[in-house]
Amino acid sequence: MLAALYAMSMVLKMLPALGMACPPKCRCEKLLFYCDSQGFHSVPNTTEKGSLGLSLRHNFITELERDQFASFSQLTWLHLDHNQIATVREDSFQGLYKLKELVLREREKKKKEVTKVQVGI
Repeated sequence: MLAALYAMSMVLKMLPALGMACPPKCRCEKLLFYCDSQGFHSVPNTTEKGSLGLSLRHNFITELERDQFASFSQLTWLHLDHNQIATVREDSFQGLYKLKELVLREREKKKKEVTKVQVGI
């Protein structure tokens, strides 16, 4: 009986926690995803949809598609600064009802400062 419990605990340790998928190249802590400086050209689609925070700073993202974050309904913060975002499609942030902090930055050529937007009350 003890051996069976031990074997079961070893198998469970090998499985991802609650289906949490940490994208390759990212550092993940529970439901916080840090995908900074990893050469991403778009938002990784393997990121856990129940994540609370997502940082994609210092990548090469140039465009945010329509409904890009629609399935990330639990996000409370999103950091996209230091990318090369030139196009933000209508409704890119649709579905981010719990978002409290959004950090963006203009393209480097424009020499704009970081824009930090507090959302909600």
